[in-house]
Amino acid sequence: GQHGPLSSAWGRRRQFDCPPLAPDVIDRLKFTAITNAKFIVDKTDLQSGLVRWSVHADETDVVIYKGIDPYASPGSCLYMSVTRVAAPLDTVIARLQGARNPLAIDQLESAPLYSLVEPTAEDPYDRIAVTWRGFRSPLARLVAERDCCLLECQHAFLMDGRRVWVDATKSTTVPACPDAVDAFVRIMNYGTGLVCIEPEPGLVYIRHLVHLHFRGDLTPTVDDSHRAWLCDAHMMRRCRALFLMSSLHPPRSRHCAVCLKMHRNDSPLVPCRCGQTLCHGCSLAWRACAQLEDCPFCFVKSDEGVTPPTSSSSSRLDTDWSSISIVHSSSSVVTSSDAMYSDTCVTNDAMSHYSDTVVAPLPLPPPRLHVPTTPPVRFGFWKTT
Repeated sequence: GQHGPLSSAWGRRRQFDCPPLAPDVIDRLKFTAITNAKFIVDKTDLQSGLVRWSVHADETDVVIYKGIDPYASPGSCLYMSVTRVAAPLDTVIARLQGARNPLAIDQLESAPLYSLVEPTAEDPYDRIAVTWRGFRSPLARLVAERDCCLLECQHAFLMDGRRVWVDATKSTTVPACPDAVDAFVRIMNYGTGLVCIEPEPGLVYIRHLVHLHFRGDLTPTVDDSHRAWLCDAHMMRRCRALFLMSSLHPPRSRHCAVCLKMHRNDSPLVPCRCGQTLCHGCSLAWRACAQLEDCPFCFVKSDEGVTPPTSSSSSRLDTDWSSISIVHSSSSVVTSSDAMYSDTCVTNDAMSHYSDTVVAPLPLPPPRLHVPTTPPVRFGFWKTT
């Protein structure tokens, strides 16, 4: 079928002239999108070995890691945030795909270019597309606005009975999107995405991976010594933005869940990730007593049988590419560097599924984030139709 423009809810709309893509180009884009999604899952595993992760910020509602990828270009920034949201996975996906996406806080313009895989009634959360996005600069006088041409891949699957949704993006090039668009500076995206895991109904753990090179020159008023600081500040802001999904929490009354005192404007309630709200006094008293960041309801729930994770359950994502036939290649195995930073053509039949994959467990957050420990399991992504 014809691969035409894709609808989008990201920012203002911009029109591009999008000529039809050749079949081999479509195959290459599909393969690259699927490969990138698989490596997003792998890179977010703290024990995979692909990235050297270190804790950069340990905050109440989110843990932010900073990583080093030996395959990436010098000057790139690699960060990951891990948080949890008290909402069903369907609600989280709908919010992340909608116009109120918290990750779109800097979205200025967008343009759908091509839709390569459309959602269906059987797989409503699966899609592959090419889009253009423009971002406003948080420091307009110092840093120019950025844009990117992205290859997007979204997929939902089951992992050991738990529902998982992956939203992965990566920089790509198509004739319809020139390198120079107005005054924007083109970002290089080495693989950015979300991995949303629902260990139990109504609770979703979210890993947000950001791997970018902002490129471009700074104004004369900012020297190179400040470049790293500006990059770090922007990436930290983006990682923290994920917890702006607080509206997904269940609606509560205007009373403290512990002392039942009514909320006053001069004494705001403190929200917890589970959706409960505490007054400032009860929040301070509980944290001083229990030495925990969770509220009493989280503590009771975790104390009733949820086991903290252990490092013995970690495992590397081991990809089996035997079911994917690569054109002009004598081997069906793709290394991490080849898959992440090169484009490879495949046949049409190989584009409708992932091969079986061993999935690593959740990243290990601080002890207060209780995640059920499960062994790695095998699962299949896109099935052959």
